[in-house]
Amino acid sequence: MSAWVRMRLFRERLPRLDELAAWFGATWAIALVGLVSARPVRASAPVNRYAPGAGSGTVMDTKTGLTWQAQVPSTKATWPNAYEYCQSLSLGGLSSGWRLPSVEELLTLIDETRWEPAIDLTYFPNTPFDAEYWTSSQTFHRDSNGNLDFGWTVDFEVGLTSFYYTAAQSYMQDVAAGSSLTAQQLQQIQKLRVRCVHSL
Repeated sequence: MSAWVRMRLFRERLPRLDELAAWFGATWAIALVGLVSARPVRASAPVNRYAPGAGSGTVMDTKTGLTWQAQVPSTKATWPNAYEYCQSLSLGGLSSGWRLPSVEELLTLIDETRWEPAIDLTYFPNTPFDAEYWTSSQTFHRDSNGNLDFGWTVDFEVGLTSFYYTAAQSYMQDVAAGSSLTAQQLQQIQKLRVRCVHSL
């Protein structure tokens, strides 16, 4: 299959990891995951869609009914850390119920009329777009122990989706068991941005 046909396929649907491995080799397949698997899935942001949330630092999406964290943390996080951060977040009078959004939920914030960042800055000021944002959604791929180890991400520079290595289940199991990850394993885990959501 020609490179042109492959790129057309990538724009029509997300490639499977086995397709990437067959076409480009196993090593390149992992490298390409974060580059060519992105697809332009966007949502419009009509006027008056957002409103200040019930508490300070939150934004209510009147279309979806979701409450969002207005400002994101200044530091990047691994998938497990992002997951735990949202679970323990206390914001706007809501001391529990915060969580890492699904890829479908986070994509609803994409504003196709904007870029760098592709989001309404009136309600989500200072949104960084130097890295993609984690979601709670994980892909089909599993590691040698049968654990899901890739997670969907959303890019707020132009509004694309992709997926990155999370080591999610194995990381949490190792930490719970009191064991530590090797330097190589820690280096492989991506550190990306995080924005939490609350379902009132």
